Amino acid sequence: MKTSEAFIATKPWILDGVENNHLKSTYVCIAACDVSIVCAAKVRAVVLPLLDSWSTLENWLEAEHGIRPSSRAIYIEKMQATRHAWVDHLIAHYQSIGD
Repeated sequence: MKTSEAFIATKPWILDGVENNHLKSTYVCIAACDVSIVCAAKVRAVVLPLLDSWSTLENWLEAEHGIRPSSRAIYIEKMQATRHAWVDHLIAHYQSIGD
């Protein structure tokens, strides 16, 4: 499985921030686990170094940019939109290099 294929397979399993679907995940790495072990390994190998030891995007944003987490719906929607945009970018990047 190519890295781009792993992210493509993961994307449908990431919540969009609006829907209420207990079969989907907030987090990219956990969504990848719902696809397969191979997929999860590929996704984690990319995502974890980008988060620089922070366990979630929320933790990274707070530590690196001072953006504090919130339970407000607009914050949750924006976080999920950010995750989807990030995955789209990673798909395009890895497709462009043939992986």
